[in-house]
Amino acid sequence: MELARSNLGASPRNGELPGHFAVLLTQINGLAKGVTRQIMPTSQSNEMINQIRKLKRAIPFQPFEIVLSSGTKLRVPSPEHLALNEHGTGRIAVLNDDGTFDIVSGLHIVSVHGAEA
Repeated sequence: MELARSNLGASPRNGELPGHFAVLLTQINGLAKGVTRQIMPTSQSNEMINQIRKLKRAIPFQPFEIVLSSGTKLRVPSPEHLALNEHGTGRIAVLNDDGTFDIVSGLHIVSVHGAEA
């Protein structure tokens, strides 16, 4: 499965982002633990995750899009819309404005557009 979509059960108010990224990271890690045979990230997927990590930390932040192998584009309008496990599970979570989030394996990230890495 390329993309996991979930809803944190909270609706945004006054531009707030629903939920906490600690919950997202717990779910990302839980997905990896529940798999009997985990696929290890490749060097290319690690490079894409590292590029996304740099874009998230950039000052000033520039919005960007993550393009998946399916052609799906995930918009990252602010650093708060992105969760990464700093220990490198090879997955990221993108929080959407509607309160849902997408968990994506680095293996399916094809490119990043909208800002220089």
